[in-house]
Amino acid sequence: LGNQMLFNTYGRTAGMLGKYVGISMQGNWINGQGFRQNSPTKVQNYLLDAVYKINATNTFKAYYQYYQYNSYHPGTLSAQDYAYN
Repeated sequence: LGNQMLFNTYGRTAGMLGKYVGISMQGNWINGQGFRQNSPTKVQNYLLDAVYKINATNTFKAYYQYYQYNSYHPGTLSAQDYAYN
């Protein structure tokens, strides 16, 4: 296998800031080589969640996500070759 290692890391923290506001932050990173030669992979995924308790029966929730994916796919056609075929 050589250095064909793919690493997956995940982290999360969350909590309430006082009685009415809560936040959650998550991050996921995937880096390394797949099982094929020349298949570098890099993924970054970040999530932010927030909640605001307006009163006993109503809440406001918000979500934000950033996702970036870079990977090569050995053995697949390039965009030019695909268009030609």
